[in-house]
Amino acid sequence: GPLDNRSQVTQFPHGVLEVKLQLISGTAMPEWVSDLLNSGCLREMPKFSKFVHGTAMLKRDQVRELPYWWSAQFMPLWAGANFVE
Repeated sequence: GPLDNRSQVTQFPHGVLEVKLQLISGTAMPEWVSDLLNSGCLREMPKFSKFVHGTAMLKRDQVRELPYWWSAQFMPLWAGANFVE
């Protein structure tokens, strides 16, 4: 049903980009994927799970261990950044 109050709303200060490639053994990944990975604008999060994230967020009092991506070191790349034009 509808939300009862604002405490049921959480912010997710990230964007999720998932790229799935089926490459033949020995084939290099497409250049655009390499460019994205080398741009510094993305951060790889192996085993990231929207389900685990949501469960940990909504059931914090019942979760024994938070997902590793909640660590301060994985703060969004743009957070606190000084943009130079």
